[in-house]
Amino acid sequence: MPYTRAQNWVDGYDGRTPITAAALNHIEDGLAEATLTAEAAHATADGAATAEALAAVRATATSAQQTANAALPKTDIRTVSWTSTATTYSAATWTVLPITPPAPLIRVNATTFRVPPSALGAVIMLSALFSSGGGGSSSQQSLEADFAGTDIGPGDSVTGVRTTAYNADRLALTFLAIPGGEYNFWARHQTQAGTVTSLVRAFLL
Repeated sequence: MPYTRAQNWVDGYDGRTPITAAALNHIEDGLAEATLTAEAAHATADGAATAEALAAVRATATSAQQTANAALPKTDIRTVSWTSTATTYSAATWTVLPITPPAPLIRVNATTFRVPPSALGAVIMLSALFSSGGGGSSSQQSLEADFAGTDIGPGDSVTGVRTTAYNADRLALTFLAIPGGEYNFWARHQTQAGTVTSLVRAFLL
């Protein structure tokens, strides 16, 4: 409610405007109400400015996210798989597994495949079954994926990933293959001879 002037003040007794509690309280009440009104108006203005600033920040962030999403490479995940025929192994000897990958994986030779250079990469899952069983608690079985081709680097071979277990007739390993990378798979049974069959699943990105 706006402040209403109560009276005109005149100096001296003859002015008949004595300073009374009622007159002073009227002034105090008016000042208090004016202060509250000003503070409320200030808060409203600040709130409007803050909301506008937040809206601008949100709009900028949304635009930046949309730009980033548009820049990401678009790809469909493709899944391929193959099984190997039974491969004979000797005890305590690494045996390379045959490779028969379907497209879009590239078969380099009988034991090596390549991830297409156009792919972002591939998640490879290899599992193998040893016919001779686990071989006892002291017997070690291993599966290995090695780099091949130009990825070998110095030396004869480079182990990419290996998994090992004791007294196990089946093993599995999973790894991320790089675009254009070449790989081959190896199996080893420490104590017994037999045959090994494998299943490979590849998720191309």
